[in-house]
Amino acid sequence: MGDELKLLVKAVLDTSDTGEISSQLQQIAKTVNSQNVFKVTASLDEAATRSKIESQLKAIARSVNAGSSIKLNFDTSKASTAASDTVRQIRSAVSNAKVMLDVGVDPQALERAKAAFKGLKLDDATVERMSSQLESMRVKVDTIKGSWEKAGDGAERFLRLNITGVNELGQEVGLMQTFNSETGEVNTQLVSVTDNLKKQRAEVAKISSQEQARIKYVEQQTAAAKRLKASYEGTAKPLVDTAYINDADAAYNKLISAIEGVRSASGAATDEQKANIVKLSSELSLLIAKYKDAQYVATQLRTKTVSQVKGEEGVNLTSYEQSLKNAGILTSEFQSKIAGLRTTLNQAFDRTTLTEYLNGFSQLKAEVDAYKLKISDAQALMSQLISLNSQIANQTIRVGKTADGTTQKEEQQAILDRLIQQRTALEGQLTTDQAILDATGKRLAYENSILNAQSKINTAAASQSVKDDTLSANIAKAQIRIENLRKTYSAFTTDPSLTVEWNNLFDSSKIVQTQEELTNLNAKVGLFEQKLIQAGKHGSTVFGELANNVKKMASWMILGGVIAGLVRGIKGIETAVVELDTAMTELKKVTDETNSSYSAFLDTAAEKSIEIGTTYVDFVKSTSDFARLGYTLKDSTSLAEAANIYNVVGDDIENIDQATTSLISTMKAFGIESSDAMSIIDKFNEVGNRFAISSGGIGDAMQRSASALAEAGNTIDEAIALFVAANNVVKLCH
Repeated sequence: MGDELKLLVKAVLDTSDTGEISSQLQQIAKTVNSQNVFKVTASLDEAATRSKIESQLKAIARSVNAGSSIKLNFDTSKASTAASDTVRQIRSAVSNAKVMLDVGVDPQALERAKAAFKGLKLDDATVERMSSQLESMRVKVDTIKGSWEKAGDGAERFLRLNITGVNELGQEVGLMQTFNSETGEVNTQLVSVTDNLKKQRAEVAKISSQEQARIKYVEQQTAAAKRLKASYEGTAKPLVDTAYINDADAAYNKLISAIEGVRSASGAATDEQKANIVKLSSELSLLIAKYKDAQYVATQLRTKTVSQVKGEEGVNLTSYEQSLKNAGILTSEFQSKIAGLRTTLNQAFDRTTLTEYLNGFSQLKAEVDAYKLKISDAQALMSQLISLNSQIANQTIRVGKTADGTTQKEEQQAILDRLIQQRTALEGQLTTDQAILDATGKRLAYENSILNAQSKINTAAASQSVKDDTLSANIAKAQIRIENLRKTYSAFTTDPSLTVEWNNLFDSSKIVQTQEELTNLNAKVGLFEQKLIQAGKHGSTVFGELANNVKKMASWMILGGVIAGLVRGIKGIETAVVELDTAMTELKKVTDETNSSYSAFLDTAAEKSIEIGTTYVDFVKSTSDFARLGYTLKDSTSLAEAANIYNVVGDDIENIDQATTSLISTMKAFGIESSDAMSIIDKFNEVGNRFAISSGGIGDAMQRSASALAEAGNTIDEAIALFVAANNVVKLCH
């Protein structure tokens, strides 16, 4: 704090004054601070502000108003209620004027930060140093997240914290704070500034991920470097020449220095840094190999002739060549280098020329190891891409199923965009060397994953198209049903209230867009129809109309030909009555209803038969078939309606028995409820109208294969799509 008197100010601004804040604030700050008695610290902490207002208000007012055209009215009675509005006004004015007011760190937030630091096993001195750095950044802390990162020996050496908060301009900022337990160094960096908290947190998370990836890379390279050092120090065949050891140590230290340079950096390790480490590592490896080869030749020639050593090395080279061939990585380039080495070996005649050959052999091995690493990297990338292709296909389907214009749609699309970005990034890293891609053994699987993903998306799109078309057909069916109410129950048109209700239903049917809305509409139509029946607005039964017509016709039947025709008609009616009686007998065998229920059913069957265009007998027989499976009379009637519609409008259907059997097979296989039976018929007819297969053909295929396909996990839409595809293949073959 020093000699400054820090005050927490909460001002109540006149409405007329707030418009001048932007242009006058700089002058206010200059005037106030020039007094050199105190400096204004604008804090957004209400409790602390109110505690200081009464004692300092008059002095602040005099200082501000003396040098500015703005007159700030400090009203202590209104300070508490106007606190929130004032905060927003001050923050807006500060932001517009680009004036940095001294926003103090919230004491409570600072205490929470200290508590968080202590929870990370830090001593009091370190906690104070880390807290002090935070306070100096003039950021009101929001969240602190982080953890210890273990070094190669398992010790917790580096602490990395991701911190979010608000700066003087009300912007969301991200800080990265680190602590090195070995050196005691604490470092705090500003890594991001944004007005969008969600975006800022995503950026901090990304930076954190990059930090973790960099540290992991550093630890891996450090471990690899230590293995190289061990290869010439503590192995069974170490370097013994002092000059050799000194050269190797110098190369090792240079490599370690480069690795530590990456450790002390921030963000992801750059390609340039990685390339430099690879270069230094390769140089150390070759240097070790070169000196070991020289020692090996010297040792061998103590007990063997040059010819003997050449013979052994020739066998080693041939064996190595065969191992590359067996692994499928004996490229033309490697073959050429092996041939060159064989020539060098054949021409070797002393210690120097033998050492030259061995150095070349070591170089080849290093190149082969690098090639294997490329293959391994490509395999890993391909595995990730195969997984991503599947995820993208599934996510694309989710996006397609989500309603447009919703938050859920935006969220699902954002997920899909991230997956596509990940795939694009990985594809950019994948080598274009065809030999390496072939050597991975995953090339075919990768290419198939692309095709399978697209096929899955196309199948889902076709399935969704069928669903959309089915919904449209069902909406049209509901509209026809509403229209038919006016015909079947025409008497209700004289009742104003029922007419209004019908009009409302009809209007509602014109704006239905979803299955849920259609279900609600159908429920309302059903209730309205029950209301019409209870109100006695339904017309005469079919038999009643027939009786009336017969009476009317009796007076006309004066010609013998007319009477003879009537006799023939009566005989036909007698046959139909016998068939109907047989069908009703079968229905009664499998149901247990009252006489009134059967009578009501016959009325419904008569109406539905005329409406659909089927026969009275077929409708009753179909109802019996469904009732025999355990459905109630009500459900059986509904299912019979669907089966008879299928029989009438479907192609390549011989009779009602075939239609009924197809519907039953499909429902049982896919567990479809009786209330949704009509959707099956809609799918069959829609696909039959649009593709080179009849609706009857689809039903026949369902009879034979529905159960097996459902057991394999296919939906009804997928099964229909498979039938269409198979039918096309068969036609192509023919």
